[in-house]
Amino acid sequence: MSARHVTRHHPARPLGRGPALPMGVAASVWLAGVGLCSSALAECPTPEAKGRPADAWLTIAHGNAIQHLQPSQLAALPGSQRSLQRRLVAGIPSTRSADSGTQRSATAELPADAQSTTTFSGWLLRDVLAPVGYALPTDRGARLSGVEAVALDGWRAWFSWGEVFNSAAGEQMLVIQQVDGVALDTHAGPLALRALADTRPGPRHVRQLCALIVLRR
Repeated sequence: MSARHVTRHHPARPLGRGPALPMGVAASVWLAGVGLCSSALAECPTPEAKGRPADAWLTIAHGNAIQHLQPSQLAALPGSQRSLQRRLVAGIPSTRSADSGTQRSATAELPADAQSTTTFSGWLLRDVLAPVGYALPTDRGARLSGVEAVALDGWRAWFSWGEVFNSAAGEQMLVIQQVDGVALDTHAGPLALRALADTRPGPRHVRQLCALIVLRR
C-alpha cells in the first residue's frame, strides 16, 4: 500500500528506528515482552467498556452493538500505513558567558530542506469501526452521527461521519499500533489515534485509546 505524506514543521529531534513487523506478529511480541501492562488493564472510562475481557485492547460501540477487540481480531483487519514528514529546524545555540564556568554549546547546521519521516502503522479508523456495522450504505441517518474516541485517562476527541467516511481527511485517520516499526510503549499505547491531516493534530491525538463510541443526534 502506498504511503500518504503530510508535511509538518517540527524542531529537530532523534527518531527511534526499528525493523517493521507484521501487525499480528508485533502484537504477539508486545504481549510476550511486557505482558498486559497496568495501563492496558486500567478501566476504560465509558459505560460501554464495562466487563470487557482483560486482554481486549479496544471497545467499539454502535447502539446495542458492542465489540471488545483483542489483538488477534485487530490483526485480522486490513492494515494501513501512513508517513508524516517534518521539516527539521536547527535549535538556538547557547550564549551563556564562559566566565560563569559554563561552556557554549554549538548546534549542528542543518540543510534548509532537511526533513525527517515518521511511519505510522495500524488501521484506518473507518476500517476499525466496521465490526459494529457503522455507516453502512443503507444507513442514511449516519450522516448526522460521529465517533467519540476515548482514552484511558478520560481524554476524548470527536470525529464526524462526514470527515471519516466522506472526505480525504478520512484517509489520514489512523488507529496506530506501531511507529517506525516499533510497537507503542505503555505511555502511548497499546493503541493510539491520530488525524494526520489536521492542521493542529494535538487536540485529536488520543494516546492509550480504549474505546470508540458512535453517537447520533
